[in-house]
Amino acid sequence: MRRLLALCTLLVAAACAPQRVVVTPDLRPALDRAALETLGEPVALLEVPALGAAALMRVSARNGPVTTWSTVDARAISLEDGILVATRGLGHDLMSAEPGRTRARLVRGGADWAPRFFSWLDGEDRPVFATLLCRIETRRPERLEILGRARPVTRVTERCTNPDHAVTNTYWLGPDGVIWKSHQWASPDLGYVEIEHLIR
Repeated sequence: MRRLLALCTLLVAAACAPQRVVVTPDLRPALDRAALETLGEPVALLEVPALGAAALMRVSARNGPVTTWSTVDARAISLEDGILVATRGLGHDLMSAEPGRTRARLVRGGADWAPRFFSWLDGEDRPVFATLLCRIETRRPERLEILGRARPVTRVTERCTNPDHAVTNTYWLGPDGVIWKSHQWASPDLGYVEIEHLIR
């Protein structure tokens, strides 16, 4: 019961301070699978290394293949079939991204270059638009442990580049196509976000 109360506190703690992100070096020591499962809904962990921030997220909206996950203080990310397409409330936000053929390549393979379109906010909240060429670079089998449960996954790395930017996204893909964990680039100043699906 105490663990469940602690986890619920993590989910709602920011409600009393809506301008703040739940900040901690690592939430994992406080997490417990059995307690999270009693919540009866999917839960994901968001980490933003550039901000030193981490928070639990719940699904707040679905629109076709796009699922929006939100913290209790209204910070949000949107994923299209697991691919990051937007962030909100994190600063220097990714306003939109076109996932292109990334999802199909994660499942089927393919090493050719293909364009992906991004827009983000700069330091003066002005939109910046860019096209990056992306391709799948490596695939290798691994075992991924999430809250004490190990899963067979394929770790897939995607390289995206243009004359101004060179980034590498990493996805941990289950046999059923579920992206259990990912490390995805959002914008030059925000850097990467890390998303781990704790309870599905």
